Amino acid sequence: AMKLNHLRDVVGIAESGSVHAATRRLGIAQPLLTRNLGNLERELGGKLFERRRRGMVATSLGILVIDGAHKILSEVELLST
Repeated sequence: AMKLNHLRDVVGIAESGSVHAATRRLGIAQPLLTRNLGNLERELGGKLFERRRRGMVATSLGILVIDGAHKILSEVELLST
């Protein structure tokens, strides 16, 4: 099942441009981030990012998920203040 931390992970990768940079930003280990991304991609039935030599680029599915994740995480932030 999709979890908030998976949404944070996707946003972190999108904003950082790579898994490596996202791990520093999110403060989690690279294998965990890679596993979370893989699980989410399997759950959604498609790749969220294209892995390129210079980093990660969102696919069309990824763009939809990132947009939705931003909205959900913003709402969660408002609830917790």
